[in-house]
Amino acid sequence: PVNLFIPDGSARKRESHFRCASRDKNGIPACAGMTALRSTSLNFQKWPKEKRPLRYVIWHNTFHRKHTPELEPPLKSNTLRLLLVGGSGAVGQQVLRLALEDKRIAHVIAPTRRPLPAHPKLDNPVVDFAALPENASWWQVDAVICTLGTTIKTAGSEQAFAAIDLDLPVLAARLARQAGATRFALNSSLGANPRGNFYLRTKAQAEQAIRELGYPTLTIVRPSLIDAVRAEPRLGEQFGLMAAGLLRPLIPRRYRPVKAQAIAHALLEGVMREQAGEQIIESESLQD
Repeated sequence: PVNLFIPDGSARKRESHFRCASRDKNGIPACAGMTALRSTSLNFQKWPKEKRPLRYVIWHNTFHRKHTPELEPPLKSNTLRLLLVGGSGAVGQQVLRLALEDKRIAHVIAPTRRPLPAHPKLDNPVVDFAALPENASWWQVDAVICTLGTTIKTAGSEQAFAAIDLDLPVLAARLARQAGATRFALNSSLGANPRGNFYLRTKAQAEQAIRELGYPTLTIVRPSLIDAVRAEPRLGEQFGLMAAGLLRPLIPRRYRPVKAQAIAHALLEGVMREQAGEQIIESESLQD
């Protein structure tokens, strides 16, 4: 089977992806109802060149056949539509500020529980995250940044924590992917690991579940302790920041607190990059 990429004619030339094993007499893929099919695309970056599947581009009913690691069309200036999930949190607020100032981004959609300050580039649906509207038109975006996150203590239980840090990010990623999004950036955690404690396992599970949705461009940022002013202070985090400030010269870069703005910048640049594939940005790369 090969991957087929079919532009759907939208203003942003979003592509549909599916696999087709049938060929006509000329060796061109031929599947019934091909323009209606959609499924997860392959990550060409992970295929050895000699084993890489063929890429077919259907454009004005003409097939063009080529081997290529690129899944993303180049970004056009001032056209990107960005969905920000978690825009009211410490990191999300910084992402929102940067995105609204960024001339490469035409429109920001930021669903929140409470209204955000108005801005000409901002669409702010007020939603109940326990019952997200799956058919809302605002899922139709080019890129998604997810900064949702809490602590087990704040959430009240492991189950409530997983609902916020695992279930919601994966749901948002799935709905946006189904609507055509091709770029995703996730704020995860230093040490995310399927063999770690409950917190780190949950973060790793979120990473893997989103990875399996087949976003052509995926960025995962894994910060250490986040240095930010929060609307609802976290006592443990505040104590950790104070201790880290006193002991900073003795703490390896990997474990030093990270500014929320640095995380936001990494997330935003992650969805803006033209190179397809997955990148993981570890905490030490976020230091000043």
